Amino acid sequence: MSEDRYLLLDTSLWGQADQLTVTLGRTHKASENPLFGEDLPWEVRHDNLYPNVIFDPTDNLYKCWYNPFIIDAATTDTPP
Repeated sequence: MSEDRYLLLDTSLWGQADQLTVTLGRTHKASENPLFGEDLPWEVRHDNLYPNVIFDPTDNLYKCWYNPFIIDAATTDTPP
């Protein structure tokens, strides 16, 4: 395993942060990857997925919202 380190959260982009602690940790690639498959004809690429994962304490689980912002001929030319 590489000893390279990556900053996943750039605090210089924040305008303001209250009651926040930034903690450094180690990341690893999940063995279940990919998280999003391209199973349907119009799902030709997910490189611009823009996912947001948020923990919902009411349901006690993580939820993911995503917008596959794709402008691509293989996508836009796919018939319905």
